[in-house]
Amino acid sequence: MISVSEQEIIDRLLEKGMTKEEIENEIKERIEEMNGLISRMGALKIIANDHNISLFKASESVRVRIKNLVGGLDDVTVYGRVTDIFPVKEFTRKKGGKGKVASMIITDETGTTRVVLWDNKTNILDKIKIGDVVKVVQARVR
Repeated sequence: MISVSEQEIIDRLLEKGMTKEEIENEIKERIEEMNGLISRMGALKIIANDHNISLFKASESVRVRIKNLVGGLDDVTVYGRVTDIFPVKEFTRKKGGKGKVASMIITDETGTTRVVLWDNKTNILDKIKIGDVVKVVQARVR
């Protein structure tokens, strides 16, 4: 899998007919919509996804050890033991509507990582407790 730079994403959005000004405005809107919880690159990836631009795609989900997780990987499967769970936080999106975000820390024999869950996926935490082994599928690494 290849990492795509910020400029490459912008170039692909320009090819889809967006102007630089539209891209910059949408980046700002996305970051504000998520109350600053996402980065500029995160906003760009969401915008690209909304415009059906595939940035990283494996032919099928690939199982990865935690030590091998790198930003930009997509459609990843990772197993780990839950070592910490952080409560669900609600926020209001700039364009209206409520959102939810929560996270957990998982570890395997190679390392530790945070798994962030958005909106209705946060409900999964009701069924998970510290010490459980979980399988995270179709994950995107940031």
